[in-house]
Amino acid sequence: MLQPDNYLRRRKAQHACHLRNFLIYLNMKICDSAILDKDFLIKDRKDEWTVKIFCDNGTLREQIDGISKEAAFLEENIMASPPGKAYLLQRKKTLLVNSEIERICEEFIELCLNKFKTFSYSVAMNSINTHSDTLNNDTLILNASFMIATGKQTDFLKSVESIRNNECYRWFCIETKESQTTAGLISDDTNNFFR
Repeated sequence: MLQPDNYLRRRKAQHACHLRNFLIYLNMKICDSAILDKDFLIKDRKDEWTVKIFCDNGTLREQIDGISKEAAFLEENIMASPPGKAYLLQRKKTLLVNSEIERICEEFIELCLNKFKTFSYSVAMNSINTHSDTLNNDTLILNASFMIATGKQTDFLKSVESIRNNECYRWFCIETKESQTTAGLISDDTNNFFR
């Protein structure tokens, strides 16, 4: 005959997997009843926000002479030079424009990451797909996920909006999307809960 204690353990094993410091429930009804039976405190409710930053390379390339003094100087020399020299200067300018665009994008990414990190617990850099889900032909330069506490979400969104509205960054587009919510549950009686 089974001892009552062994019977309860076998019965629990059908519904939950016991791990070292937590319990994984295999049935949602059992999980709900276990949560309702215990007094839980929600600790650190966080939401995952995905941030994608796109760069309009065409517009940035057209306006680079107003941003970079070196590019403006090369453009003046190209206009004043004979065709052969102008061709070589144009190739040099193309390389300079590409490096300037890369530098501007890196500075903008660093600015955004530093600003958004102040509101988040953790940051995960996601892969950058060449096929974006946007309708325009912008280049995806950053795809990151931020775990943000529920109380800091409005500050985070205000920060994103302030960058979006800044005229200095008009060739960048920032997309934000709330991905998922997590909550750390703590029982008042953890010794009994994890047995």
